[in-house]
This record gives sequence, C-alpha cells and structure tokens, in this order.
Amino acid sequence: MSIRITGTDELLQALRMGTKVALDALEAAVEVEIEKVATKSKSVTPRMDGLLRASQVIDVRRRHNGITGQIGYGGASIPYAL
Repeated sequence: MSIRITGTDELLQALRMGTKVALDALEAAVEVEIEKVATKSKSVTPRMDGLLRASQVIDVRRRHNGITGQIGYGGASIPYAL
C-alpha cells in the first residue's frame, strides 16, 4: 500500500499568504490604535512653546515576534520637559 500526498506546495503557499494578510491587518489595527493613544498623549504634553508637542514621533514596526507601536517625544525641547 502506498499513499501519495499532493498539493503540499500549494498548501504552504496559501498558509504563507494567509499569514501575510493577517499580519497586514494587525499592523493596520495597531496603527489606528497608536494614533488614538498619540492624540491623547499630545493633549497632556507640556506646551511651553509647542516644540515638545511638535516633536511627537509614531513608529509602528513588524518584528519577528509581532507588531509593535511606539510614541516618542524629544529633540531640542527635551530639557524643559525633564
């Protein structure tokens, strides 16, 4: 008795595409949520001359273990905020 399995290459390709689609959707969702957090964050950021608020940076990255989102402030405005 022998068993022949076919279609494994196609199956693997479909799984890879499904993973890519899922990661694309997750990345888009993280971007939407990080923008919401960034908006709230900006509203409580000190604004002596507006430089600190204007320095806001949003970074969403796909990493080997998932999607990460970060919000940062800085530049020339750091000293007065500390």
